[in-house]
Amino acid sequence: MPENRSQNSEKRRPMSALVEAAALLRQLAEPAQPGESMKSAINRAARRAGIPAGLGKRLWYGEARRIDADTMDQLRERAARDTEALGKAQDARQTLLQRLAACEAALGLQNADADRAVGTSSCRPPRVAHRSVAR
Repeated sequence: MPENRSQNSEKRRPMSALVEAAALLRQLAEPAQPGESMKSAINRAARRAGIPAGLGKRLWYGEARRIDADTMDQLRERAARDTEALGKAQDARQTLLQRLAACEAALGLQNADADRAVGTSSCRPPRVAHRSVAR
């Protein structure tokens, strides 16, 4: 029976601050740049979070022993701001694609560029579609 209790308690245990900080740092490292090293992704994420690169590395690899509350609040705030900015950018892109389709329809250009579907990019996928840097 003791095994069942420990398994159930692990399922309900809240995420530790260090695990959450590592996840937020990985979120700030997105999108990964093609050919980018892990070191530069960690350093970029730490810069975006406003924390020292050494702390970013320790958080990323799970080597940190503690994290200050103000640093944790800063990570949460920067990650939330980053998520909000991404959402706004996606909304703006969608609005522009709708406006482009409306302009093409108004000008009678539906068949002018039949090979290109509105909203797709033939040269490369959107930045959010790059590979993930999370392990």
